[in-house]
Amino acid sequence: METLAALGLAGNVVQFIQFATQIVTTSTEIAESQRGALKTSEEIEDIYLKLSTLSHYLVAQHGDEKVLQTTTKFVALNGPLPGTEDINQRDIHAHAQALQGLSKDCAILCNELLETVRGLRVQPGSSRQFGSFRAALKCTWNSKKIKDLEDRLRRYREAISIHFFPLLVSQQKLTQQLLENLRDESLRLRLDQTSQFDSLVCRLENLKTSLLPSASPESQPSKDPTTARMLNHDIVSCDVDVLEEGIAALRLTTRDLDKIERQQSFVCGLDFPRRPQRHEDIPPAHRKTFQWIFEKSDETEENSGRDQSRLYDWLKTGQGVFWVSGKAGAGKSTLMKFIADHNETRKALEVWASPRTLVLGSHYFWTAGSEMQKSQLGLFQTLLHEIFCACPELISLVCPSRWAQTADANSYYEKQAARHPKSNANGMTSSPPWSNQELLETLQSLSQLTTMPAKFCLFIDGLDEFCGNHSELSHTLKKLAESPNFKLCLSSRPWNVFEDAFGHGTVENKLCINELTWNDIRDYAYERLLENPRWFAEEFPQKEMEDLVNDITEKAQGVFLWVFLVTRSLHQGLVNGDTMTDLQKRLETLPTELEAFFKHMIDLIEPFYHQKMARILQIATNAQGSLDLQLYQAMEYEEKDNEYAICKPIESRTLLKLKKGLKQWRRRINAQCGGLLEIKARGEGFHVEFLHRTARDLLLTRDMSDYLSTRSGQGFMVNLSTLKGFVFLYRCWVQTDRIPYQGDHEPFWRDGLEYANMAIYESKENALALLDAVENLHASIRATENNPHWNSTPFRLELVEAGIDRYVAAKLTEDPRYFDHDFDMALYRAIHPVQLRDGYSHHKLWSQGHIDIIVMLLQSGHDPNSGNVNSSWHEFLRRACTNGEDFKDSMENSLFYHFLKHGARGDTRLQLRMSSNGAYEDRLPFAHFIMALFWIDLSHRFASHCLEIVDYFLEGTTAATIMQLEDLREQIIIRLMDSKSPISNPVRTKFFAQIMQKIITRSIQVTVNMESLIPTIETFFPRNHGAALVDLARRKGYSPLYRQKDISLKREREEEEEYETDTTAAPRKRKRKKKDKKRTKSG
Repeated sequence: METLAALGLAGNVVQFIQFATQIVTTSTEIAESQRGALKTSEEIEDIYLKLSTLSHYLVAQHGDEKVLQTTTKFVALNGPLPGTEDINQRDIHAHAQALQGLSKDCAILCNELLETVRGLRVQPGSSRQFGSFRAALKCTWNSKKIKDLEDRLRRYREAISIHFFPLLVSQQKLTQQLLENLRDESLRLRLDQTSQFDSLVCRLENLKTSLLPSASPESQPSKDPTTARMLNHDIVSCDVDVLEEGIAALRLTTRDLDKIERQQSFVCGLDFPRRPQRHEDIPPAHRKTFQWIFEKSDETEENSGRDQSRLYDWLKTGQGVFWVSGKAGAGKSTLMKFIADHNETRKALEVWASPRTLVLGSHYFWTAGSEMQKSQLGLFQTLLHEIFCACPELISLVCPSRWAQTADANSYYEKQAARHPKSNANGMTSSPPWSNQELLETLQSLSQLTTMPAKFCLFIDGLDEFCGNHSELSHTLKKLAESPNFKLCLSSRPWNVFEDAFGHGTVENKLCINELTWNDIRDYAYERLLENPRWFAEEFPQKEMEDLVNDITEKAQGVFLWVFLVTRSLHQGLVNGDTMTDLQKRLETLPTELEAFFKHMIDLIEPFYHQKMARILQIATNAQGSLDLQLYQAMEYEEKDNEYAICKPIESRTLLKLKKGLKQWRRRINAQCGGLLEIKARGEGFHVEFLHRTARDLLLTRDMSDYLSTRSGQGFMVNLSTLKGFVFLYRCWVQTDRIPYQGDHEPFWRDGLEYANMAIYESKENALALLDAVENLHASIRATENNPHWNSTPFRLELVEAGIDRYVAAKLTEDPRYFDHDFDMALYRAIHPVQLRDGYSHHKLWSQGHIDIIVMLLQSGHDPNSGNVNSSWHEFLRRACTNGEDFKDSMENSLFYHFLKHGARGDTRLQLRMSSNGAYEDRLPFAHFIMALFWIDLSHRFASHCLEIVDYFLEGTTAATIMQLEDLREQIIIRLMDSKSPISNPVRTKFFAQIMQKIITRSIQVTVNMESLIPTIETFFPRNHGAALVDLARRKGYSPLYRQKDISLKREREEEEEYETDTTAAPRKRKRKKKDKKRTKSG
């Protein structure tokens, strides 16, 4: 920060003034003796060394223009930080500039003294002796010059007094406010940084008493120089050590604040939209339900009692995995939420974790949710987000590379600028996207820490709702739970894959929920029926009521959802005046299986509602998560007018009418969809969700999908209809509220863009018209209100970031100059898509749409080398060469080829963090690419394409090729020598040998010596490949590596096949040894 940098500068100035004044004004005479002469000589030598040091710091600091401009630039763009508005930034900047000028003057004077002292230094054998430094100075300077020196020092002392304390007071105030701002942010993020804040508060309080004795309320920054001089005239006579300690403490405080902000930025990078939504949507457990979990076990109890206490016992003393299984609708998610949030759970787990800190984490898979809510990526990010929120001090230990990346912005202001939409013009964001592999490695690092301050219990619900390989997920979770630092409570349906993974262990580590909830279901059924007043009528004898409840409990077979549906039907019977006999018959006619029950509910819907039912259920089934109820309201306009989203006039009361109709619409959806959907409050609005996952599963079957399609009416297209609803509501909000471009409704519109590509696929003409309407809306708002934030360019960049490739393709076909307003940014945003969340911007993973847009933009002439801070080419390398999943996408879609073909330069260096310690590695693009091939495990699967890219890099001019090869040579030595052993995978061995062959062959052609690689090659490559490469590196001519007589192609293919199919290490080693013996004999 500018103020702190200026204070550091002032500290050096104060040191110089005090030291110079002391040595010039002292008149102490030293005895005229040999010892006195020696002491004077030592004094002059010490003065020389001290002045040299001071000169260095004065020159170094007054030249640091960048630091002194950071605050001014941020404030000019965005205004002061919240809470610091009363600090006059112009005055602060003026003080800082004055100190900078004073530092230059002091540096000049310091150098003059240095020149003088250099002449006074006693050389060996010299007979010159001085009684004091002042006496020595008089021999060189006349009295007028010495007087001038004293006057200059006095002026500097007065000047430093004027400028120092105003800066000190403002810095202390600014630091205090930054601390409060970060504390508020920490509370919002639920990040445990309490101890860090307490330490900082204590340090700032100590500063007030030790460093600001003259900065009392009456000595606040004053515009009157005389007043400032009078209040602060003693600054140079103060203890310099105290001053230095105070400034050092402020620097340390600033670094600690920076660390706190980095921790906050880091955990935000693990967050994702709607992360806690599933947990919030799970209904709370019914009163008294699941209380048996916390009942203590007793050896005298029956087996069922001991079964019920298994989970509680595991919480206190158990290890590994505890598996909760149960039928669909049995209440597994409700149970998991109940346990994870219960105070008794924490108490029991604290017994297990003692004496270390307990950390709880939870994740709830949701198959009907967003991609992150049903993926391994979402699971790992959620768990790490909760772990690091509880233990932020672990971040730097287990994620050194990631932690170092958060330090790329050098100050709090620069980080704020990166967060701020106005100053974030280059698209820089807080953190790059995580990959599955990186997240898994982070969890594994946590599990392997030997000096762990905490123990972790993780609750993971709905493994069966995970969209991926269930066997691999189960294996990963079991491996994690092998650590003494972790244990996991998991829930799922009793599928074979989970039974195989978790069901064969000790009986104490699992329970089947539907076998233990008989009493809970009975109480639940009874209280549900009690909600109807007729239940207390004389016509319902107590005995018959109890028999009906018991009958419901028996038929439920532990499925709470079935009880809910049955009691809802019985309620309707009570409303209709049914007798007890009627109720019993009604119960007998209801299906006992959930799927059949849902079909029964659909069959009961009146035919009049079938088209509306079919459309609503298709939209809900197709939705990426739950949709706002107002969308369903808006979509009803489509029955009257297919063009309503664009053509329907928007009135000032349009939104108000929609809001007033919400209550009525809840009744409509319930009637038209037979109770399969329910309305839930979320924030200030309402969302539509399925009653249960099983209802959605039923509608996704082929039979039910065909059933709904035939009843939805001719021409209905689910994605197009959904997009229409988003466009209409967006028009309503924009045209009535006049929201700013970055307003609250922008996330809503980004959700709508998720349906755009599929809508274009369903009906290109109609979907393009909808998106054109939104773009025109942005342009018209800007034209009428002259607001620079309303324009078509941000909308176009939003399309790029959302990956709407079909719209972009259509627009580029119409007009190749479509992105001319932001020619540089379009390609950059496609490579570097971001999403704003909680004030932060976060990288998104590439979709196929992003990749197609990248190719289209390159083909339409966008320059990959342009950019204000980072070029698009460098940003692409930053992602593709450091992230295995991005590398895979790049290879599968030939992105390296497209960049190089369209002019990406290979002669500009860039820094990437690829090593495990997080250090930057500064290389040319070719070296980054080759190093990525070595560290990315699956690179050999794209061998053919990788070799083509190598050729492409090496096809440049001789000068460019020499530069690339010389840069690469040193990196290969460093990278490959780290392995210290040959490659064991023969497929990768062949792949890397082919790469090295191309590199060495091209080096020979352009006369780059590669003999220094020989020791590395001999270490890294097995003998058969290494010998040929060594021979080539020694310039014995070109030797085809794979046509040697002692290695037949047939044997090589057999070796590769054996490696791929062999799953045990020992047999593989034996086969390799036999082959080596044969090769030795043949050689």
